[in-house]
Amino acid sequence: MISRSLQRVFALTALLAASGAAHAGASPHIHRWLTFRVPEDRREDARAIAQRAGASWIRVNRLGITDIRLPADLPEPDLWRMARRLEAHPWVHWIEFPGHGEWAIQPWPALRPDDPRFAEQWHLDNDGRSGGVAGADIGAIKAWTMTSGSPDVIVAVLDSGIDLEHPDLRASIWVNPGETKNDLDDDNNGYVDDIYGWDFVNHNPDPRPTESAHGTTVAGCVAAKTHNTQGIASIAGGWNDNPGVRIMALQVGEANPESAALDDAILYAVDQGAVVITLSLSVPASQAIALAVEEARRAGVLVVCAAGNTANNVAYPATLEGIVAVSGTTREDAHWSSSARGPEVELAAPAQQILTTDLFPRYSSVNGTSFASPMVAGAAALVASYHPALPHRDDLLTALILGAQDLGPLGRDEQFGWGRLDAHGALVARRDELGHIEGTVSISADRGPDPLIRVTGRNLDFAVWAEPARGTYRLPLAANTEQWVVSTAYGHLPDSTSVAVAAGKIVRRDFSLEPAPRGTVRGRLVDERGSPAGGTVRISPPEMHPPVHTPTNFEFTLLADSVAVLTARAVLRASAPETLSVEADVVTETELSLEPVQDFDHVDGGFIAAGGVWSHGIRRAGAPLHWSAPGIWGAPLEGGYPPLADATLDTPPIVIGSTGGRATFYHQMATEAGFDGGNVKLSTDGGQTWTVVEPEQPYSLGSFPNGNVALSGESGWAGMHAWRREVIDLSPWAGETVELRWHLGSDKSVQGEGWWIDDFSLSGEAHPEIQVDLQPSTLVGVRPGDRVVLELTTSNHGHVEQSPSLTFWIDDSAVREINLPGGPLPPGKSRSVSIPAVVPDLPGGPHSLVVEAKTRGRTLHAAGALVAIR
Repeated sequence: MISRSLQRVFALTALLAASGAAHAGASPHIHRWLTFRVPEDRREDARAIAQRAGASWIRVNRLGITDIRLPADLPEPDLWRMARRLEAHPWVHWIEFPGHGEWAIQPWPALRPDDPRFAEQWHLDNDGRSGGVAGADIGAIKAWTMTSGSPDVIVAVLDSGIDLEHPDLRASIWVNPGETKNDLDDDNNGYVDDIYGWDFVNHNPDPRPTESAHGTTVAGCVAAKTHNTQGIASIAGGWNDNPGVRIMALQVGEANPESAALDDAILYAVDQGAVVITLSLSVPASQAIALAVEEARRAGVLVVCAAGNTANNVAYPATLEGIVAVSGTTREDAHWSSSARGPEVELAAPAQQILTTDLFPRYSSVNGTSFASPMVAGAAALVASYHPALPHRDDLLTALILGAQDLGPLGRDEQFGWGRLDAHGALVARRDELGHIEGTVSISADRGPDPLIRVTGRNLDFAVWAEPARGTYRLPLAANTEQWVVSTAYGHLPDSTSVAVAAGKIVRRDFSLEPAPRGTVRGRLVDERGSPAGGTVRISPPEMHPPVHTPTNFEFTLLADSVAVLTARAVLRASAPETLSVEADVVTETELSLEPVQDFDHVDGGFIAAGGVWSHGIRRAGAPLHWSAPGIWGAPLEGGYPPLADATLDTPPIVIGSTGGRATFYHQMATEAGFDGGNVKLSTDGGQTWTVVEPEQPYSLGSFPNGNVALSGESGWAGMHAWRREVIDLSPWAGETVELRWHLGSDKSVQGEGWWIDDFSLSGEAHPEIQVDLQPSTLVGVRPGDRVVLELTTSNHGHVEQSPSLTFWIDDSAVREINLPGGPLPPGKSRSVSIPAVVPDLPGGPHSLVVEAKTRGRTLHAAGALVAIR
């Protein structure tokens, strides 16, 4: 076995590029779920919040993550209304629209021999036949001399369901010891009669598939019964009459994996005692899934996931920090050509021509990293079986890494990770090369927003998490090597020690963490006139500081010497980011000005799309709606743009005064670098000719290649970037009327996910032809029936007479439409009208009031106000 230092890097991946990967041509089921989160101490109220938003089918888990199952025929306006009502609620941290993904399997001609033989399973014992390399297997024969698995070890298979009656699997199926079939929830876990697992899509206790064999093929790689005179063997299926590990059947979809079911299934597996979870799927990125994986890691459960069959980047959720991503190998110990690769890969395992269990009851030879993942899970279960006192995920993963056979470049690489799985090597490494350090971590009562304590071997870059309430930890260390071990927690000064531990031994070290110095940021919100305003204040990083809903004043306590980035939002108003340095024991005062902005949440801004790619709405299956949920313009909203795309998005006419002005917007991009991308253009002749104005500097290749016909020779943005702010100086066009265009173009090769824009605003003397202003910007503390007076100002910045119509909306429901009083509005003139109104009968909490100006049948501008009802 190859011995090497125990160095690991948990790859951090942003939820942005991999996140939006809803499969092109996906079925309508992609929109069947809406998910939001409330604080754990408010989860009892989550159901009432969802019901007030109009939901009927509701599921809430112990993390406060709430799933709403949407009717297939739900109209688009109702979907928007529900999303916005939830987003505005003070207890709702975030919302997302999880989609479905795809199983990590590649079709292979089915082989159904009458008498399958162990000799066909090269991944368990490779003797070099059929063009293979002798020994290029997962070391099963030697591993079985040490253990063939224990029934006390549970591997949860989150998949399309398992054929529970398959003769090679039925002896390995987990049975819930606390449940009997009586239509009661005997063990009070929230699931009735979950004797053999659960179907999280159809919400019933039958996890068997109706037609998909995927979950059954995956399960066979973990625990098909071994040495029982029939069928096939598996890595952890026991030996003859000796039972192997148990497989927990949890269905999370059949035609496709449903991401809305995945977080609940992970929590179920954790709560029911699974030691390992295996995922052979990919789904769109989801905050709910990320939180559930974090919960699994905190509980010491090893989560293993197929890297995917993309022949390119690792797919989500294998990109998550808490998941072990597994790539695929061949019988020649080469990287399987269809396997994903990337810095997230930690281990590799066979993925080609894998003989395993099939339905009814058959056996098939299959391809895919879908089968590499359960082999790693099964080997981890063997290690847990051999060392039942310490079945912690970090012990299992460390043993797997130390025992792996290094392939490719020395050390970790993007094709094989730390190496190809060797179950026997992992067992020996766990026995002979690992020691442990354990102890307590004391922390002040002021724990800050992060509830976790991290204990890390400094030379390892490897961390375990300790719960503050429990305050204990155990960290595996490479034996007989001096290590620095550091304990840290958010908002506290670290504590460290030097330690060396012998193989199989445990040393004890306790840590004490003292609070780090802090400072205060205090401020207030005002509108563009300087009047007090209400809204939502967000501070980066959002993981540490949840948003604050405030009528005007706000306050944050932050770590000293940190940099705080604050933004605020209201209805059709937003502030520019404010960056502040935090000093110890100092109160820093600030004021955030909420300026008018077209945020696309309530109206489309009057933009006009062409080319069949741009659309206005909610990015349901994409990245978290963390910029300004829920409305954006996207090319496309989800899925991916087509080859040879030539798609434009144009603003209404913009009139620029004599002193000039600026246009500001935010955007996020995920395109094929060097080939696809976009730019912003400007026209002064009503769209007859266009000039590129952003980006000012060409992207890295100088200009788009000829294959990108739409943008050939032009500068632009390409590749991937997170949400960022762009400013266009319009002063060179002072005194003119212009239009802006976002132009997306692609070649005919590999396509990416798209381009998304949000929060378009004008400042200085740059105005839309027709502009409306609504005052006051905030109505705080009003009650239904209260009388209020709204001041509405309409301005004509154009050069011709206009007769705009005005539509009033409350929470996206049109309540009134009028023509501008006083007749046509001459060019260069403004008109103000006072409109008395009665606060309608609305539930307590924040609501949106929007007035939309239309002329010639097109929306040119909209203004809004935040209405906070007591």
